[in-house]
Amino acid sequence: MIRGLLRSSCVCGLAASFLLTLVSMSPALAETIGSVGIRGNVRAEDALIFSTMGLEAGSEYSPETVRAGIRNLYRQGLFRDVRVLAEPGEGGLALTIEVAENPTILRIRYGGADKLDEDDFAEVVELVAGQTLTARRLNGAIRDILALYEEKGYLLAQVKPEVRGTERVDVIFRVQEGQKVQVEEILFIGNDHVASGDLRGAMETQEDRWWRGGDFRKEIFRQDKERIVERMGASGYADARIVDVRKAYDETRERLTLEIEVEEGPLYRVGEVSLDHGGVFPEDRVRLGVLLKEGEPFNTLLYDQTVGNLYSLCHEEGHIYAKVEDRKTRREGHRMDVDLRVEEGEPARIHRVLVSGNTRTRERVIRREMVVAPGDVFRRSQVLRSQREIFQLGFFDDLQLDSQVADPATGDIDLILEVQERQTGQATMGMGVNSQTGLTGFLQLAQNNWMGKGQLMSIRAEFGRFREFEFSFTEPWLLDTPTSAGIDVFDTKRRFETFTETRTGGDLRLGRRFPWLDYTRSFWRYSLAEYQVEARGGNEDEIGETSPSTISSMTLTLVRNSVDSPFFPTRGSSTRLVNEFAGGVLGGDESYHQLQFGTKSYFRTVGKFVLSLSGDVGFLNGLKAPDQVPFWRRYRLGGIARYGLRGYPDYDVVPDPGLPSTGGRCMLTSTAELRYPIVQSIQGLVFLDAGNTWNRPGEMDLTDLRRGVGAGVRIDVPMVGQLGFDYAYGFDRDETMGGPGWEFHFQIGGQAF
Repeated sequence: MIRGLLRSSCVCGLAASFLLTLVSMSPALAETIGSVGIRGNVRAEDALIFSTMGLEAGSEYSPETVRAGIRNLYRQGLFRDVRVLAEPGEGGLALTIEVAENPTILRIRYGGADKLDEDDFAEVVELVAGQTLTARRLNGAIRDILALYEEKGYLLAQVKPEVRGTERVDVIFRVQEGQKVQVEEILFIGNDHVASGDLRGAMETQEDRWWRGGDFRKEIFRQDKERIVERMGASGYADARIVDVRKAYDETRERLTLEIEVEEGPLYRVGEVSLDHGGVFPEDRVRLGVLLKEGEPFNTLLYDQTVGNLYSLCHEEGHIYAKVEDRKTRREGHRMDVDLRVEEGEPARIHRVLVSGNTRTRERVIRREMVVAPGDVFRRSQVLRSQREIFQLGFFDDLQLDSQVADPATGDIDLILEVQERQTGQATMGMGVNSQTGLTGFLQLAQNNWMGKGQLMSIRAEFGRFREFEFSFTEPWLLDTPTSAGIDVFDTKRRFETFTETRTGGDLRLGRRFPWLDYTRSFWRYSLAEYQVEARGGNEDEIGETSPSTISSMTLTLVRNSVDSPFFPTRGSSTRLVNEFAGGVLGGDESYHQLQFGTKSYFRTVGKFVLSLSGDVGFLNGLKAPDQVPFWRRYRLGGIARYGLRGYPDYDVVPDPGLPSTGGRCMLTSTAELRYPIVQSIQGLVFLDAGNTWNRPGEMDLTDLRRGVGAGVRIDVPMVGQLGFDYAYGFDRDETMGGPGWEFHFQIGGQAF
């Protein structure tokens, strides 16, 4: 069966030629067609065959007409064999069109495919159930499968088709994947001035080493050839090209050596750089975008960047229809003259802002975050800033920006925002283990887009040695102004080894965008709570007074946040300055002042790796006497709680390890973390933490830090939030912690267990 399909392209020509020869030998060659019949068709209609063949009773017989009809029938893709039989009959030749139909595909299966699944094949293979199976389609599917494996680095893959059935068939592709081909070595020939290491560094294809793979992928290597030419062009060799690429395999054909022959050409230097523009922008501002300097090697990348800078300058001021005519002229002495002409055109304005894709979030919640509005000049930076502000809401997985011309006469445009909403609600329940609290159960309900209005409401209850109830509500745009307002109510009882802490009260909060600093907000909070600490296990002397105390405090916070994503940032920074006062004119039984500063920055590094560097420093001071700071307010580091230090038990890093409950009045922590996105919602990480606590500022010593190193994973789970798992080694754990060793940490939605 399969052999017949694969040879059907030959059958057409052979059958037609053979049968037409028989007809041409017939004495009735010039006779009239007396009748035309069809046989062999099951699914194909007679009318289709008659109309395609073009043979009618009463017409004059013509070999050319028969030949053309057979070709046309094959083009339908319905038949694997077509024959025309002729014999004398009453009234002329009696013609019989005999066809053999191609089968219909019932199912498509893949055997032996371990590295890829059916979804991978479905994206590239055009063969689907219900189609008519032809040799052309079958061969095309084989090519698509091999191309897919080649793209994944499996250059040695083989595919053999198997067809089971007659009229309705199963198509099975038997795959032998083989091993991925690894690049053993990349050699360059002809690069007399640009180092081979620089050319290899420009490639995404890498040599196989113990710390990295060397997969060879055809499409990636095609792009690498362009990168190689660009790298030579960046060194001044504007005529550089790749002459040849030779591939050599080892005996197993699993190791590959690439020999890339290049031709650098002459070294060009920048000659005269002329710039002509319409005068819309000041000359010095336009010249800032020109990166080429006369006499320096002609860098093709800087040339392209210069053109891009001129376009960006125009687009930033709304001249989105600007044209930059760029010309390079080679002259004697291998100098390159550059002539740039800018036509700014008229600026475009925003006509309408169209929002789509928001099924839950109300449109005004999206629009109020935008920094552009209809009637404004279309400035690229402001449009991108609007995109960033909307994405920072945390309501969307994706946000795409597009535009369309609204009025060809004026050039004004419509701005189109298409959002893809994410699950914003969280409903979490379960159990956790904490080194301080043991086994706990918890229930948490949270919604940061309540009723689609952007409001945040959460309820959390915890049971066990930690008994906790918290309710929080925040309105981010009070009275349709960029002012946030919120309320918190809490009632907690926490039992530690040496004491029990009870806290009952609430907060009132207000927040406002800071008018003079970009990406910055200021917050005010007033808190009124009753605290009581009761010593346990004979620790009365350590804990001190155990009677209830009222805490009346006010906190002013300044936050600047320019990160590009609220989930997994890759660039930007987040900085927080906290200033808290308790007691004094506010009343209450405790009087203290806290000043705390923290910052975290994100940097894109090699490939998809993101480096984050963070640090926190805090000071506590009693208003009546420096050391009169409530014990429960002091700093106690460890774990991944509020003041985390991974590799150490929760809350156990204190100035006096023999008195772990006392805590310190000063603290410092720092973290370096390298993250890598495994998939969109999962990130792996390695980290280095360092920090300590002290009794007073004069004792702070940057050489006396507790260090921890480890690895972890972060998983973004719908309806749950972010799960975190860390395993860290604490180098400087004291004897009360059992000495240096490992510590496991787990968190849900920022809450540590």
